[in-house]
Amino acid sequence: MTFTCRPGTDGRQHLLFLAQVSTAIGSSLDADATLRRPARLVVPVLADWCAVDLFEGMTSDG
Repeated sequence: MTFTCRPGTDGRQHLLFLAQVSTAIGSSLDADATLRRPARLVVPVLADWCAVDLFEGMTSDG
């Protein structure tokens, strides 16, 4: 992933964002929660919306 700082910002904001997403990914063993939390963080910062498709057999519980 590559981040470019917006004018008037520094890299600390991006590092904080990456730390928050990393924490969200590592905070649960539940596949749905693991995908839902980072998506909620990413959408307001990097995107207008987010879609995650899980194929049958791609999760640890199924």
